Amino acid sequence: MTATIDRHTAPQAAARADWSGRPVAVVGAGRTGASTARFLTAAGARVSVTDSRMAPPALEEMPRADALAGLALGGLDREMLEAAELVVVSPGVPLSEPAIRDAAAAGAEVVGDVELLGRYVAAPVVAVTGSNGKSTVTTLIGEMLAAAGRRVAVGGNLGTPVLDLLADAEAEAFVVEVSSFQAEALREFRPQVAAVLNLSADHLDRYADEAAYFDAKWRLLANMGEGDTAVLGADDVEIRRRAEGLQPGPAVAWFGLGPPARGGAGVMQDDVEAWLALGTDRGPEPVLAVAEWPLVGLPNRANAVAALAAGAALGLPSSAMADALRQFRGLAHRMEAVAELGGVRYVNDSKGTNVGAVQAALEGLDAPFVWIAGGVDKGGDFTALAPALRRSGRQVVLLGEAAGAIAAAVAEVVPVVFARTMHEAVARAAEAAQAGDAVVLSPGCTSFDQYPGFGARGADFRRAVAALEDARAEP
Repeated sequence: MTATIDRHTAPQAAARADWSGRPVAVVGAGRTGASTARFLTAAGARVSVTDSRMAPPALEEMPRADALAGLALGGLDREMLEAAELVVVSPGVPLSEPAIRDAAAAGAEVVGDVELLGRYVAAPVVAVTGSNGKSTVTTLIGEMLAAAGRRVAVGGNLGTPVLDLLADAEAEAFVVEVSSFQAEALREFRPQVAAVLNLSADHLDRYADEAAYFDAKWRLLANMGEGDTAVLGADDVEIRRRAEGLQPGPAVAWFGLGPPARGGAGVMQDDVEAWLALGTDRGPEPVLAVAEWPLVGLPNRANAVAALAAGAALGLPSSAMADALRQFRGLAHRMEAVAELGGVRYVNDSKGTNVGAVQAALEGLDAPFVWIAGGVDKGGDFTALAPALRRSGRQVVLLGEAAGAIAAAVAEVVPVVFARTMHEAVARAAEAAQAGDAVVLSPGCTSFDQYPGFGARGADFRRAVAALEDARAEP
């Protein structure tokens, strides 16, 4: 079914050879579904689209109605799915959905958009997954490639849908963030370099247990072999356990906060200072002084060495990687420094939507903190935060649907107060914080009880901090 791809063959031509005139169903009319529908329509497929929502968010981005073979909203159209030879499922739709399972039983091939990228891409692919840090690492690898003079396309879960990236015919590399939802729909996808950064419980509202969630992430490595490189977090116990089953297979480049292993990356200490470093046959090779790395916290330091390990696997020069690290300013809503007021740092980590992310954020701080959290619980175990809270937590401010559940998990360890709005939460946190402390929004939950997404929540936190600053400036 899949065309043999010459590295200079236009992806659209190869897709046309596979799908022209054949029935394809796209499940989901969000940005990913719209991108998929555009790509396959341009390839000549008879594309039908179905969505459980009556007003999906990217309907206007779909091909024109007269270019589609069908459009069914308000419920997944079983007849449409079972008539398709290929069903492309958007990440937000579980593969366990009965209509999708029935389509597979009827003979349809069920995949996601990342799988199609792998089939039609004409340049090396770097894929990044993990419970936390994947957007930062994806972006940073892209910056390293650009600093080395490579034309690079960056996208996936963090932004541009992966099939839209194929429009850049001159791209020399593709760097894509892959969520667990996308990874579970992989079949033949084989990246040249793939990073699994860390594994901590998340999305337990979708997966039966954490093992099923970890299995979905690990699928990213399933088809890798000789000549490929798996970049793996050495400080993660679950990753180290799973890595035992990788050999024979891809080379493994370990990264972590300790001294770098050969072929990987880590942190080394000389007589004067600490360095982000590569592990070479000659021993550790310093790349950038830790003091020159602009981002704060141990999780961001781990992100830096993960990107270094991936860049080394791609053969990038150390000087280019150092330049990219030195100039990187991080991503919004990910341990983003917002302001310092009265000696208190305010940090926006709105993207911290699971317990593992919160734990990494709080443990990576070098000061006492007031933690703002809450939203829609995804089934995380907040008792795991007890050591960090006991050691450095001054107070917890909770809001949203999960406030009561989080309080029950942590109230014996640290004082807890409640707030109805973000502005009230910031005000309560400011009352408790002392000079030298940090106030950190790291919710541990999704935002959908009060906001359309983590970005809106983080923006509201910024506004609340700005309002606090304005109030203090008034005579």
